Amino acid sequence: MKKISMSQYLGTINAVLDSTQKMSSKMDPYFKIFRNALNNNEQIESADYADTKEKFAEGIKQYEENLSKLTQAKPPVKIIGIHKMFVSHYREFVNACIEMNKSIDFENESVNKTEFDNAEQLQEQAMDKINSNVQKIVQNLRLV
Repeated sequence: MKKISMSQYLGTINAVLDSTQKMSSKMDPYFKIFRNALNNNEQIESADYADTKEKFAEGIKQYEENLSKLTQAKPPVKIIGIHKMFVSHYREFVNACIEMNKSIDFENESVNKTEFDNAEQLQEQAMDKINSNVQKIVQNLRLV
């Protein structure tokens, strides 16, 4: 049986987290356009719908690729359970992003505020769980 390389596993985790952070930063300005408009009951420009559709699709694709990397990662035996929870919570995050995207009707330029708000909350909850999982991985591998 081949021994699992901790550095390879941690490299995968680090790459996924870094990719997620970078993509979230790219998507945030588009999210804020919608969040501010919904909060202030304002119109959203047609160009913003088009730009957001493109950026959100790019983000979801990246998040799905990250999920695939996490699913294929081989964690050390000591943290298999934590890793499975990490993958599950990352999947929740990806699904919440997909739900937010679905809450926006790009063709008719409208947003279902309830669905958008719910997706935002689900993303935040999933990210909190992801952060907790990462802390547990670090602690269990005695990296602190």
